[in-house]
Amino acid sequence: MAVKTTVHGAFPKPQPLLRARWLYAEEEIDADLLQKAQHEATAGFLGLQKELGVTLRTDGQMDRDDMISFLADRVHGLQRGGLVRVLGNRYYRRPIVDDALKSDEPLTVDAWQSANRDAGDTPLKAVLTGPYTLMHWSSNEHYPDRKSCASGFADVICEEAGRLVAAGVRDLQIDEPAAGVYSGEIDCVLEGVRRVADAIGDDCRLWLQLAYGDYAELLQRIGEVSIHGLSLEMANNRMATLDVLSGLPGSLQIAAGVVDAQNEQIESVDTLVERAKKVAAITGEDRLWLAPDAGLRYLSPDVATSKLRNLAAAAQAI
Repeated sequence: MAVKTTVHGAFPKPQPLLRARWLYAEEEIDADLLQKAQHEATAGFLGLQKELGVTLRTDGQMDRDDMISFLADRVHGLQRGGLVRVLGNRYYRRPIVDDALKSDEPLTVDAWQSANRDAGDTPLKAVLTGPYTLMHWSSNEHYPDRKSCASGFADVICEEAGRLVAAGVRDLQIDEPAAGVYSGEIDCVLEGVRRVADAIGDDCRLWLQLAYGDYAELLQRIGEVSIHGLSLEMANNRMATLDVLSGLPGSLQIAAGVVDAQNEQIESVDTLVERAKKVAAITGEDRLWLAPDAGLRYLSPDVATSKLRNLAAAAQAI
């Protein structure tokens, strides 16, 4: 059997969707036409994953600006802020927390259900940004401190996680790319993950995605929370994460990020197989999943597609 594969969050938006989003912003098309373009883009990405045989798929987040600011229009107490540069010429709109955070309506359920219908009987993973990263990447103008702000975001994310499970989600990924920023706030990171785990119960597998930071200390304590799988950056950090794998609980599934989500260079199948075998020597093939480091949204569609094709080929070759 081939090693299992998965993808994380956002895939690059195709040109027809980018144009539809621009036309909608200029009030030249209505919301129905924008939703049609989003649905077509989602169906295209689901079709690509089916063609490649990706084991655990996502919808590509075609309806989201990015992993943070899309919530600003949907969560009470959160407003859109100005553009902030995060990497090179890449920007996002930093949300502003100006009141107690709460969400009375589903945030992502409708999009997941629509994609799930298109996916047929294939597992479709839902993806939410974690409470700690939402706090860290927002401007807090309401709560007295960072911990209470993260707790406010946890209220929102736990509520949405519960809605997703009720809608049929059986794999939920929580993205915490900011988790490795401050070692002194590991308790805050873990508390958010713990609360999500409690909210979804035993009917759903919980995945924690970590990338682009020093999270070695966090991983030493990962056994304190009830998660089923870890998605770890490896390609971008030159496989430095290998050093911590042997200390992880043996029950955890490991989604090894062997494809660099920040680099336009397309890794060869042989390179990916080599990386995967280094991980498998520690985890065993039964616990190993192959994945990109993170979502591929910053790459061109052609490059992102080629990277996924090689990833799928590497999984078959191991």
